[in-house]
Amino acid sequence: MIEVVDLNIDYESECQKVFDNKDKWIDRYMFYTFGGSSYIDNKEDYRINLQKSNRFLFKSFSNLYKKLADYFGAELNDSIAYPGFHIFDERCHNTSASIHFDSPYLKLPIYKTTFSNPQSFTILLKKPFTGAGLNIWDEIDLNNMPPSRKREYMLVQDKALANLGPPKYIEYELGKMYVHSGHVLHQICNTGGLKGDCRITMQGHIIQDGNKKYMYF
Repeated sequence: MIEVVDLNIDYESECQKVFDNKDKWIDRYMFYTFGGSSYIDNKEDYRINLQKSNRFLFKSFSNLYKKLADYFGAELNDSIAYPGFHIFDERCHNTSASIHFDSPYLKLPIYKTTFSNPQSFTILLKKPFTGAGLNIWDEIDLNNMPPSRKREYMLVQDKALANLGPPKYIEYELGKMYVHSGHVLHQICNTGGLKGDCRITMQGHIIQDGNKKYMYF
């Protein structure tokens, strides 16, 4: 369901690079991203943000992208945003993230109906004092549902989903990568730290296009 992978990442060094590029963070009101994000940006903002960020991301994190490329058998594509970063600070303390499935490939400028095998991954680079992890409702898996139930669950709102009962909680370990299909119902947990503290994760997705795979944000 959730695969935990050790890519032997020097997470402290990678985290420092995120801070070194603080002037390039994009303020999302309650948090920041470093990089364009297909599930946050509209079409035009996505184009602008990836053009601004991709070059700087590759310059700073080329070794990390190589590790990801080797593991997933995937490549970068200049038409889409490279895997980037979430930065949650004290503004998010005691707030709740959305309960959702991942389908950001539907918003990609290179989207095709033949896209297959979606995956999502998170790598924790800085853990706030309050912790960092993921809530999952693993009995709600789109991969195991008939089409009618898939549509039903993808249309319901957070308030309805919140009545599903308690989730399973997965506590993130620094430097580890957590991989899943995105089709299991999930929620970012422990989104923000106390004053002066923050949570930083690398965020990315994989999608297959014929015999090629692309990694993106």
